[in-house]
Amino acid sequence: MISSLEMKQRVASAYNLDPEGWQAYASRDKEGHIETVFLHGDDLYILKEEVINPFKSIGVGAQEKINSTLAQTTFTSPSFGLRPVTHDILERMTTFTEPNDLIGEVMRQNPIPTTKILAPAVVQGPMNFSLSPLRIMGERQDNLDAKMRSELNKLVDREYPHLRSIYR
Repeated sequence: MISSLEMKQRVASAYNLDPEGWQAYASRDKEGHIETVFLHGDDLYILKEEVINPFKSIGVGAQEKINSTLAQTTFTSPSFGLRPVTHDILERMTTFTEPNDLIGEVMRQNPIPTTKILAPAVVQGPMNFSLSPLRIMGERQDNLDAKMRSELNKLVDREYPHLRSIYR
């Protein structure tokens, strides 16, 4: 288990090497922690974080191998990624005459790595939100979730004890 910041850096590096075929999911667990899951092939990246303030969160991350065939058949949505928005599209956005067509035009593009972004703007996504955490690994994920929750609680207690002392 590593810090969520380090896991985000790993995800970004892996994304830049192969930006196509990513799926991204976010939810809140039963304690209110934000859980973010990235799927790419047979790699599953999980982040569990607590928001400290609107600009800061802390957390833990883990990477697991999964059955990629199961993931591809169970979770199908447009590929997550970064897509450039050209000057032409930005100009057409100001008229608001064809917003759905413009979104479709941007989303039909293949995701690109951060190193190849040359456009004046970029669209990130889609990010799938769920009311409950994504379950893909069964009991193995339940065990990992319990470990991550425990480590996150220890981290918050150590770094920000004032956040929890009020409620004890």
